[in-house]
Amino acid sequence: LTQSGWSESGKGVAAAAAFQSGILALMAGILAWRGATLAGLGLRPSDFRRRGPAALKSYLMALPVLLLLMLTSVPIMQTLGGLFGFAIELQAQKTVLIVTCVDLPAWVRWCQALSAMLLAPAMEEIFMRGFFYGACRHHIGWMQALLLNGILFGLMHGDPVRFLPLTALGMLLCLLREWSGGLAAPILVHIIHNSLLLGLVVAGS
Repeated sequence: LTQSGWSESGKGVAAAAAFQSGILALMAGILAWRGATLAGLGLRPSDFRRRGPAALKSYLMALPVLLLLMLTSVPIMQTLGGLFGFAIELQAQKTVLIVTCVDLPAWVRWCQALSAMLLAPAMEEIFMRGFFYGACRHHIGWMQALLLNGILFGLMHGDPVRFLPLTALGMLLCLLREWSGGLAAPILVHIIHNSLLLGLVVAGS
């Protein structure tokens, strides 16, 4: 990208972070208006401390499966693409490009990293495992809601190559929501997952 392109990227990163923060504030306002409490959502500081060790253990147990899906996703999707007549292109994620670009100002890279590691997981969990999973679970049962939630979580990222591992991650996060009865465990695991992957990419670059 040109310097002007990176300048526009910096503005885009700031705008995206502001948008995510605004969405979080909006969802918090809706929940408060509906009478939801931190205790009811499982989002008290004590919930994070109490659920943290078990959530981390669950993630570490599932990590080999997630890594296997990441490694095999490309050939699987390319094979499916050949069978059904669609092309799969490997593209670097914008987050990775921005965080690893030393030509960008440090604040832009940090803003993008924090957005990917903190804001995005919190926003996605409150919506996907809070609003959406809760509504689906009420109408179609928890197993069907878990499967639907995982598939939509994979689709919403818009990357066919990452569809399988993201679907599996979405289902794991639903299981954590079901097991813990709150959102602290899925938020923690989502933060750990994003931070781990981004850290590995930055270290590798």
